[in-house]
Amino acid sequence: MTTYPTKKPASLRPNCLSFADVLSQSVSLAAPSIGIALNIPLVFASAGNGAWLAFTLATVGLVLVSLNINQFARRSASAGALYLYVAKGLGSTIGIVCGWALVLAYLLVAAAVAAGFAKYADIVLTEFGIQVPSLLLCALCVGFAWYYAYTDIQLAAMLMIIIEVVAMGFILLLAFSILGRQGFRPDVEQFTLAGVTPGGISLGMVIAIFSFVGFESAATLGDEAKSPTRSIPRSLVWSALLIGLFFILLSYSEVLGFRGSEILLNQADSPISVLADSVGADC
Repeated sequence: MTTYPTKKPASLRPNCLSFADVLSQSVSLAAPSIGIALNIPLVFASAGNGAWLAFTLATVGLVLVSLNINQFARRSASAGALYLYVAKGLGSTIGIVCGWALVLAYLLVAAAVAAGFAKYADIVLTEFGIQVPSLLLCALCVGFAWYYAYTDIQLAAMLMIIIEVVAMGFILLLAFSILGRQGFRPDVEQFTLAGVTPGGISLGMVIAIFSFVGFESAATLGDEAKSPTRSIPRSLVWSALLIGLFFILLSYSEVLGFRGSEILLNQADSPISVLADSVGADC
């Protein structure tokens, strides 16, 4: 009987991601550097001076969620981790709903990121007098992301964290510039929650929680991570904490930076540019 060699299915490189790589996957996929420009103004629209509190409560909630996920992640790890965890805990029907919800969420996040890339790339290119169709910019974004992820998951993880760390570094510099301009004095209106309502905080929390979407992506790296039952649980907790602290600081700084401005934070087309101009930087 003649046997034919079977072709090995294509897959990402196994057992290659360290704890730092797995953590970078969670942080960079949540993309807090984008969220501070898009989500904080939306949270402010509902929570006002309590935006920082909405993000604080969201951070506590997501850390608790990560601890719950870790009850399973310490025992097993695979690409379909969250689906399997939910199916084991709540049954296959709820597991299927969770699986499809994750697929939809990741597709929508990918579409949002591609659209955001096209928008901000267009702003940068316009400064040089270059006009590129938005559809082409979206295609370039998706194409580069697919190429690096397919070629080498470790390279993709390193590239994502380098880009995210650089962006977050500049944003943190802007935040401390705003705080320094105010003499690092506490903003009484924010700490006393002036004009804030419980309903506003609740609605703001919904958007704040959405800002963490992607932090759970480390759970899908069961095959690629080294010691996945150790590195993935740690990454989930640390990514929720780091992302949350970043949003708390930036929400406080952005609200403070717009204090006395002619427009409100949620009315600015490009809040980061407005804040950069206010501290004498050119963004």
